[in-house]
Amino acid sequence: MGEAAFYNHTNITEVTSEDETPATLGNNAFLDNSTIHLIIPEGTTQAYIDAGWTGFIISEKFTLGDMVYEIINTNPLEVSIIDYTGTSTDVIIDTSVDYDNNNYTITAIGERAFNTANLTSVVFPSSLTSIGESAFSYNDLTSITIPKSVTYIGEKAFDYNDITNVISESENPARLENNTFYNNSLITLTIPTGTTQIYTDANWRNFKTIVENSTLSTQEIALSKQLYIITNTNTLTITSQSITIKQVEIYAITGAKVKVASGTNNQIAINHLNTGVYIANIYTNKGITSKKFIKR
Repeated sequence: MGEAAFYNHTNITEVTSEDETPATLGNNAFLDNSTIHLIIPEGTTQAYIDAGWTGFIISEKFTLGDMVYEIINTNPLEVSIIDYTGTSTDVIIDTSVDYDNNNYTITAIGERAFNTANLTSVVFPSSLTSIGESAFSYNDLTSITIPKSVTYIGEKAFDYNDITNVISESENPARLENNTFYNNSLITLTIPTGTTQIYTDANWRNFKTIVENSTLSTQEIALSKQLYIITNTNTLTITSQSITIKQVEIYAITGAKVKVASGTNNQIAINHLNTGVYIANIYTNKGITSKKFIKR
């Protein structure tokens, strides 16, 4: 493709290249690569970058497991989840995914990605920044926790769910579009201490109850990020490099306490628990934090 081939075509916003071996791109082939959505075959992102196709909004889709991803940024490496093909009603979304010898951070959930997936629970990663329009509409969610990292939640993102509890961890609330939740008047909103006015000013309004919770402080979130939970059918394992665990309380999503484990053992038997979503309140030498996990 020759130099300045499409330089004067200012309205180009999308380019589809079908060849797995990219054409040589002349200087200034397009006016402004940063405004152009480049659609290329699966598995060819690095080949296109190496061939000089840089600065574009690259759209390469790939499937791993039950998730379909779209590459939305190559510097840094970021992806959006655009579809869910699984059958599990309890979903934990990882912070990153490995593809084509690269590790991509999951920063977005696209429009209608989990629409009508029959979900009863979802755990979001701390890397997530945006949740698209109708991303989780028409599901069976009753409670969600929105990580501190989220800055945008699209219109009707959680429409047609019977959600009664929303926890938002951020002291700077995400921007909400219209009708983000099905019915705010049925929802108890839990937010960090001292942030009610900030949330109200940001249009988080008309909730049934707003509860300020001191455990959603910056210190608690920092502690949470130092603890990791791994589960299998029989055991819950809590790992950390420098934190001593004193006690763990496990609660069902209904609020019922189902297990208490004391002492410094980081492995807890959970074989007696039914499958589902649970919350572990973890008491340590550096404070208290909570983690969600799924027993399968």
